Amino acid sequence: MQRFPGRSAFVDHFGSLGAGAVFAPFLADGLTPVAALLRLGPNPLGRFLLESVEQGERLGRWSFVGAGASELVAFDGQYGLVFRAHPRDGVIYEADRWASRDPLSELRERLRPWRVPTEVVKASLDGAPRAARELPPFFGGAVGFLGYDVVRTIERLGTVRPDPVGTWEAGYLLADTVVVFDHLRRMGYVVALARWDPVGGDPGAAYAEASERVARVWERLHGPGGADGVWALSAAVEVPAAPVRDPGGAAVEDEAFEQAVRRARRYIEAGDIFQVVLS
Repeated sequence: MQRFPGRSAFVDHFGSLGAGAVFAPFLADGLTPVAALLRLGPNPLGRFLLESVEQGERLGRWSFVGAGASELVAFDGQYGLVFRAHPRDGVIYEADRWASRDPLSELRERLRPWRVPTEVVKASLDGAPRAARELPPFFGGAVGFLGYDVVRTIERLGTVRPDPVGTWEAGYLLADTVVVFDHLRRMGYVVALARWDPVGGDPGAAYAEASERVARVWERLHGPGGADGVWALSAAVEVPAAPVRDPGGAAVEDEAFEQAVRRARRYIEAGDIFQVVLS
């Protein structure tokens, strides 16, 4: 396994920024994104697979597998929440909470320390083989979802209806370790992001920690231990999710729902709408 950039190039290019990236390319002839997800096994905060879509004769180029996350950021309509996994036993705990007013801006601020200019990343890979120098469009950051009600933080809408379930309005993994597949070149990359305090921090130590993450993921993908991940992922039943309250029955009574259906049909017949979601 080769890692790029080397330690000295990493420190030279990223030292003053407080964040950087370590890449380890590999030939992906015998490994698929789904197989990689299975070999990595379960993760306390969760994993993701962003898969390319094949359309007829057109092949999607990139696929991304979440191999590790530093934290899970969630918004429940009142608070912003940060969850992390304990490094020793994987137990998830709430690391931060604040009164949330603008989830998108708050998420953007949360990501700010991770941002690294693309030209700096490219410069750090100058000494790497050509196959390792073509940057994927994504190699770490926020992956998650936005609920419909987040729009209420952008524009004024009507009265908020009661939420009998209590799901999050938004939730994002901050992925710091990603496996990238380039289907065009049949190449793969294990990428680890590193962070440190740009004022007085040690980029060399951050590089060593990121390199260790790369090595662990590499071993899961290519070593014999990865086979255990297939069974462990299949057996995993606990995934991070918002606490769900028992709604105590349907949110809408049958008669009210049927009335809403009849009203929607009238709108459709009048040509005002062609589709509606009543749930």
